[in-house]
Amino acid sequence: MLAVGVVLATALRVLASGYLPYDDALRHVAKAVSGRPWSEILLLGPGFDLDSNPGWHAILGALHRFPGLGSVDLLLASVVLLFVLFSLGPILLLRRPEAWLLSLALLNVVDPGTFVRLMSGRPFIVSSAIVPVVFLLWPRLETPRWRGPFALFVACGAAACWIHGSYYLLALPVLALLVAGRWRAGARLAAAFAIGVALGALLTGHPLGHLGQMLRHGWASVGMPRSTEALVSEFQPFEGKAAAVVAFFALLAWRHARRPGAAPPWREPVVVMAAGSWALGYVAARFWQDWSAPALLTLAALEFQDALEAHEGRAARLSAGLVAAVLVFLGVGADSQQRWSSMPQRAFLSRDNPTHAPWLPEPGGVAYSADMWVFYAMFFRNPDAPWRYVLGFEPAMMPPEDYRVYREVRRSGGATESYLPWLRRMRPSDRLYVMNHSPVPPPIPGLEWFQPVLTVWAGRLPRADEPGQAPLAGPDR
Repeated sequence: MLAVGVVLATALRVLASGYLPYDDALRHVAKAVSGRPWSEILLLGPGFDLDSNPGWHAILGALHRFPGLGSVDLLLASVVLLFVLFSLGPILLLRRPEAWLLSLALLNVVDPGTFVRLMSGRPFIVSSAIVPVVFLLWPRLETPRWRGPFALFVACGAAACWIHGSYYLLALPVLALLVAGRWRAGARLAAAFAIGVALGALLTGHPLGHLGQMLRHGWASVGMPRSTEALVSEFQPFEGKAAAVVAFFALLAWRHARRPGAAPPWREPVVVMAAGSWALGYVAARFWQDWSAPALLTLAALEFQDALEAHEGRAARLSAGLVAAVLVFLGVGADSQQRWSSMPQRAFLSRDNPTHAPWLPEPGGVAYSADMWVFYAMFFRNPDAPWRYVLGFEPAMMPPEDYRVYREVRRSGGATESYLPWLRRMRPSDRLYVMNHSPVPPPIPGLEWFQPVLTVWAGRLPRADEPGQAPLAGPDR
């Protein structure tokens, strides 16, 4: 009860600082509120017409309809529910739940930025929450009483496929078991996940289409060769997390000192998972954040649990629990380097604001931009707006001709010439948005410019009855 309570209280403390998620959580909430398919919201390339997270949008949609939660309420609920879910499995499975709190406190020292992602209110946390469960329960898959954990992992696979979508990443914990030589447990875990993924795909209503689209999405996101400026931050390589490496080897050394007769590290699946997914962080940072960090947390929790069990007694246990609770509540909830309070400073564009409304797309129009924040901010405040966005939450899902423009804009640092294909296609109902703090409009000709919020310039074709530059002529007009 103490462990669950402090995790919940920590999430609430973070929200009390004014924190709001700033990226995909916004579009998940807006998608659930709007109830519309992505084809009515985004300009999409071929093969990306299905919803990648149907389960999460169904859950948020139910919370919106029945308890009547609004957009901001859904956003806050997403943060709290998913952060608690991430810790719930190990808290219930560990013999000493306070060991999990100590591991959270350690990670907050090693890599405090990871908690911004764990507080992001995004459905990938469902898959990350499976990692500690796997590495706490895998030994039972090698015993005669394996059917209970097997059924649990079937449910986990179904939830990951239906809610998160990236089901193929469940291969990582399976590979960790196999590399560590735990063949029977690995085979049973693979079978459980396979059955679960099939069930989750059936829940989407488009089983084959969903499975195929998620593979295409993964390949388009990180598999295709491209320069890093065209990738979102979580798909860019990380810098190695030196402090995490030090903590990892310190835990192994501490383990060897206390238990010299324990199995070698390479026979421990949780060690293989932490090290292997860390190495994949040089491909994409999310391998560290979503898969290696939960494994490192689990490794630390197991070592803390072993050390705590050497000191029996209610007083000692209560003292350890209280110390761990205070460290998590103060440390994770601390607004160090404004990691929580800086988020709500971003401005949102809303058609309910009379200053913003003329500079938002008109019915049937398109919002052109090479910055995903424009989509997140506008879609969150205008979920039912009758326009579409050229760039949504994944650049690789754009139509090919628009993706080429996006890449050129990012590569050139926003050079005027890079926007020309969009300028030639713009209609009076469309708008072009450029993220720019400068008080001077972007040097892009043919448009009227206005700065509706401090960080965004909005451009539109001049009105016939208003002074302005002549619009660009071109064959695509």
